[in-house]
Amino acid sequence: MEWRKNRIIPLPLRSLIHACVASRVRGTPFRRVYDFVMKYATIGWLLAGMAVTTLFHSAVLSTQARVNPQSASRSFTSADGAFRLEYPDSLVSCKRDAKQADWWLPQASCEAFTPVCSDVACNSEGTVVCVAYPADDTTKGTTFQAAAFSVNQLSHTNTESKCLSVEEPPPHVGTSHTEIVNGARFDVTETDGVATGNLMDGYVYSAFHEKKCYELDIRIAYSNVGGDDPAKKVFDPEQVHRRLKAVLDTFRFLKQQTRGRTTSPRHLCYSFPPHGIPPSHYPA
Repeated sequence: MEWRKNRIIPLPLRSLIHACVASRVRGTPFRRVYDFVMKYATIGWLLAGMAVTTLFHSAVLSTQARVNPQSASRSFTSADGAFRLEYPDSLVSCKRDAKQADWWLPQASCEAFTPVCSDVACNSEGTVVCVAYPADDTTKGTTFQAAAFSVNQLSHTNTESKCLSVEEPPPHVGTSHTEIVNGARFDVTETDGVATGNLMDGYVYSAFHEKKCYELDIRIAYSNVGGDDPAKKVFDPEQVHRRLKAVLDTFRFLKQQTRGRTTSPRHLCYSFPPHGIPPSHYPA
């Protein structure tokens, strides 16, 4: 190929075009052939350029999808239409066991010594949705047990006066503060629970909305280092928290918000193994 007047001209057409250019008289057969060749050669290369550009963009999008596996997402809207959230396919949607309502499946990602699909009191009766961090090769052989983000509606707390604080136990870490999530105000409390070598980091987001109490929980369960298996490696809790916090950040009330906070009666769930003892038998 060669460049001529800013156009790419295929080599097989060179001799024909030279002959056409030799005739400068408009309207001659050679001139008409020249105009025809230049017109359709230009169109052909323009279409070829568009095709290459399309293939390039497709390759870029495909590469981006491989680099960012969290790009694909799913959404959840509560049955009453009160709220909506999104989560990536790389996380696990936990479902209640049809035979045992306080047990969540798949067990490998959604269950631990201390429940993760529950409110801060270890009660999952009001848990509307639960999304868990996947138990995979990155967590195998570490102190990680399970971690999840859940939305809990506390039906027994229906007045703003009962939604002022998160009671202890579990013990609080630092002081509570306020965060705004998509226009909604939440009181945030960090908790720390211990039960016979099993630890629980909790982040409680409480809000009073439309005369209902909502508690958004991030719960990360793990084993104490040097416990039953001292060879276990310590996992990265910050990475787990970031992944679940990203889901919390998509939470949005679909109706007008009322300012406030939520709380609920707390059980001493950190003193007893949660499985094998139904929540109804936990001490009040």
